[in-house]
Amino acid sequence: QIFSTEPVFLRDEYALDERQIGMLMAFNCLLIVVTEMPLIYWIEKHLTQLQIVNIGTFLIGLAYALLIWLPPSWGSAFISMFFLSVGEMASLPFLSTIALNRTNAQNRGRYMALFTMTYSTAHIISPNMGLQLAQGFGYQTMWYVIVGFSLLACFGFAWMSRKSSLN
Repeated sequence: QIFSTEPVFLRDEYALDERQIGMLMAFNCLLIVVTEMPLIYWIEKHLTQLQIVNIGTFLIGLAYALLIWLPPSWGSAFISMFFLSVGEMASLPFLSTIALNRTNAQNRGRYMALFTMTYSTAHIISPNMGLQLAQGFGYQTMWYVIVGFSLLACFGFAWMSRKSSLN
């Protein structure tokens, strides 16, 4: 949603212009370039990959919730983008590694192909679904649905983490 629905939302609901939205996107990129590797290096020493992905997913959900809870302003958009960027840095680098670690030599190719197909399908379908949901039910409903899916994913990652620690 960061590259499809969110810019439209920021224009329509926050009255940000293209330059301001571009600055938010540039902030996202700059924050990732400058801090991702040190952050990942530090956090890997303290948490498991599933815990890191869970925290990242929670922060992404929080970022979108802030778009609902905070009053529309440049500062609110900036705070939301900060949490979104940190969540992205925490979760995205580890998703394929977690999937790969759940395979064995016999099913690795099929498992990773399925992971890649579902990940790619989500990137194709979700922008349209987000915009359709926003058009039909409003941005607030769309963000709540996304926050709900983020929380559902958090519970799933927590369950996987607990299950992994029991084995």
